[in-house]
Amino acid sequence: QVLLTATVSGIWRSSDGGQSWSRRTSGKTLDVKFDPNDSTKCVAGRTDGLAQYSLDGGLTWSNAPGFASTTRVELAYARSAPGVVYAATSTSNQLRVWRSTNGGQSYVQQTTGGVVSILSNYSGAIWVDPTNPSRLVIGGLDAYRSTNSGVNWTRISNWANYPNSAHADQHLFVEHPAFDGTSNNTVYFVNDGGVQRATNVFTVTTSSGWRNLANGLAITQFYGAAISPISGVAMGGAQD
Repeated sequence: QVLLTATVSGIWRSSDGGQSWSRRTSGKTLDVKFDPNDSTKCVAGRTDGLAQYSLDGGLTWSNAPGFASTTRVELAYARSAPGVVYAATSTSNQLRVWRSTNGGQSYVQQTTGGVVSILSNYSGAIWVDPTNPSRLVIGGLDAYRSTNSGVNWTRISNWANYPNSAHADQHLFVEHPAFDGTSNNTVYFVNDGGVQRATNVFTVTTSSGWRNLANGLAITQFYGAAISPISGVAMGGAQD
């Protein structure tokens, strides 16, 4: 019955399945997650460079040491390694990855530099293999894969190759319900172009291994339109 939501006004909590809510923090928050191994523990990422953690199911929150000059923090638990949390931060349109071994109370930077990913303040996502804590995917404009806990990265998508690659602007990565890290390595990528599937997230490249699943989704966002007063023909220009 306990729900947490991240909003522009802070973190809100419900203890009755969403019928009523109380605000627990203030400040624009983009990401909030429960520890998959302990529901009394939670983490949250904000737009001001702060990562927060809770030890009482989201009732009260504390700040982890801040990330300098960071405008976005996305977080993910490593399900197979209790206490391990990864943070993807956006600094000057570059993504950096940090690792915590104490449930998100403090972090150590993994990347020696930054992963170039423009628009990383607008879009951002991080995923950790639920069976192996050293395998990660992060995304901003495009997506990148690491197999050594975020130290080194390989670009796995290129928006210019869509639909033979993932679309631009990553917002969420979700593994298949039967994902096991060996026989099933399917991960779904959610972005401004809808949904794409990487049948094997560990072998997919910037131009192969993708399937576009967005056909038929009524999600186009029109920015402008015009209608002929004579024929009634309508034309529109859409964002992605």
